[in-house]
Amino acid sequence: MSNKKKKSLNKTQSSNISNEFTWIVKEGLLIGLVAISFYLLIALLSYSPEDPGFHSYGSQSTEVTNLAGFFGAWISDLSLSSVGYTAYLIPFLLIHQALNIFREKLTKFSLNGGYLLFKFIGLL
Repeated sequence: MSNKKKKSLNKTQSSNISNEFTWIVKEGLLIGLVAISFYLLIALLSYSPEDPGFHSYGSQSTEVTNLAGFFGAWISDLSLSSVGYTAYLIPFLLIHQALNIFREKLTKFSLNGGYLLFKFIGLL
């Protein structure tokens, strides 16, 4: 085989390996984000104000009734107290983002001053 053919074969093999690795990473992100979103949804749906959480103090009961456990009670208390009922949208937004990553529909953005200023004003 000539050197040109060997180089082109190595290039296509490395391209195939790169494509496989990208596919595996995308599948992993999809599975991970969907699992996290379902866990968060279960934690939010089984929220109880009596559970020990972010805003609870020592004299309250330590028995956890949240289906996601102690961490689920804590994270649901934190998210509901910080963003309110909008927290119920977070799992669905995570699933939407996972599907966008899987379909490669992410938009690339550049960090320029005007964009960052606009985002900061929106944050206020």
